[in-house]
Amino acid sequence: MECAGNAILSSTIPTNQTYYKWNADSGATSHMTPHRHWFKQYEPYIVPIKLADNTIVYSAGVGNITFIPVIQGKELRPIEFTRVLHVTIY
Repeated sequence: MECAGNAILSSTIPTNQTYYKWNADSGATSHMTPHRHWFKQYEPYIVPIKLADNTIVYSAGVGNITFIPVIQGKELRPIEFTRVLHVTIY
């Protein structure tokens, strides 16, 4: 079973700009995102994920995502995250 660190289940879909930013969670077992369109490679993969409030959700898939960090408005060298879980909980 995967663990989502401090993530919690939310029944609302955020609509502001922060929804599209990547937030690191050093307490999580795996990187996770709800954004299917971010994946370069993707395959279906179902695994249970225990959230901080003890709720269990399931991944839909797993794959690789290329992330381009932006620091002080400047794009840095791309980083590839591997085995990122695709998790939709709404």
